[in-house]
Amino acid sequence: MRYFILTLTLALLVFTACDSKKESDGSGSDVENGEMTQSTGGDGTTMQSGDSGTDSEDMSDEQTDGPKRYQLQSGIVKYKLSGDQSGTEELYFDRWGMREAKYADRTVHMGEMKQTMEEMVMFDGKYAYNVDLKQRVGMKMKNPMIEELLAKGTKDFSEVVEAEMKRMGGVKKGTEKVLGRTCDVWSVAEGNARSWVWKGITLKIDVLMMGMNMKAEAVSIEENPDIPAEKFKIPDDVQITERQVPPPGAGKGQPPQPQAMPQPQPQPQMPN
Repeated sequence: MRYFILTLTLALLVFTACDSKKESDGSGSDVENGEMTQSTGGDGTTMQSGDSGTDSEDMSDEQTDGPKRYQLQSGIVKYKLSGDQSGTEELYFDRWGMREAKYADRTVHMGEMKQTMEEMVMFDGKYAYNVDLKQRVGMKMKNPMIEELLAKGTKDFSEVVEAEMKRMGGVKKGTEKVLGRTCDVWSVAEGNARSWVWKGITLKIDVLMMGMNMKAEAVSIEENPDIPAEKFKIPDDVQITERQVPPPGAGKGQPPQPQAMPQPQPQPQMPN
């Protein structure tokens, strides 16, 4: 999970979502295609179930005058994980990247021990979601930095992404090809991380942290497909906790980071 948080912090620069037209039901929770129950916990967080995590307004993918994260209308990218982890990731996005979901099925290897995780990370235009699909729990949060950008009328996030990468100490090292696509290669000293970015989409990442090397690289890309709506729907039996994040500027503009959710303890591998 620590690896997930770090990579999300880095990838959030090219993995942010925004939608100035999405509206709330007035209670701070969104409702779509059915009922949603919620209660307030003792710490002020909001517990929800049946949260679809999708926009209540039907936005057209053909709209080209709104904000864009990617220079691609829709896509499906599949990744292979390597290094001190194994498994796969699948990325689905449409609306020029304004709606996105990533599914990960990974096993992290720690010496003779291993930990298996099934995760879903999603942006629906207003909220960021981090879901543990094994324990059926998750978190949602707003990104006030994105709201601030929208208020300023920002439509092309490419300059914002580059500025944020530089603010984090990132340096553009040149270009390399991944699956025949020419990517900008960024190096970030913090976390010993490198990322390969094409049209705003991260196709490859290499992170070294706490003595563990985590890698992900795209093995296939499908450009401009129709994405099934269910890919952006959180399962009804997942319990969602809403977290508050600091207002813009509270962390010198750093994107909010999800807190780690409970994870099963790694089990030692039995000898053959």
